[in-house]
Amino acid sequence: MALINANDKKRMLDKLKNKLSKAISSLANSDGGLVILGISEFIEKEKSHLPEKLSPIDRIKFSRERIEQLLNGNINPKIEGIVITPIDIEDKVVYIFDIPQSTTAHQARDLKYYRRLNFESVPMVDFE
Repeated sequence: MALINANDKKRMLDKLKNKLSKAISSLANSDGGLVILGISEFIEKEKSHLPEKLSPIDRIKFSRERIEQLLNGNINPKIEGIVITPIDIEDKVVYIFDIPQSTTAHQARDLKYYRRLNFESVPMVDFE
């Protein structure tokens, strides 16, 4: 059994907020696309864009509504039209986010604007 103290939970939640706001705002600022929450990627740099295995998350701690609140509270302005689809895997869940292309720029939690460039979310420069 793994024990996680309150500080670890807060760090994990902050990391999730940062990663989701960056990934989702970058897609909205580009051509839209899909984000899958619950699949881990390889750690090796050359394969870091590839899925390694399923890593479903706890549906009770991270309900669809909770995830939606995390997005709405950490991306400005709010992205309209996001579709969040839960896929049940035993007692856990994987979420698929369908992100539409936006007509305005969206700022991530770290107060930066990102766009997609191949497999990365990169900061936007002033003229973009």
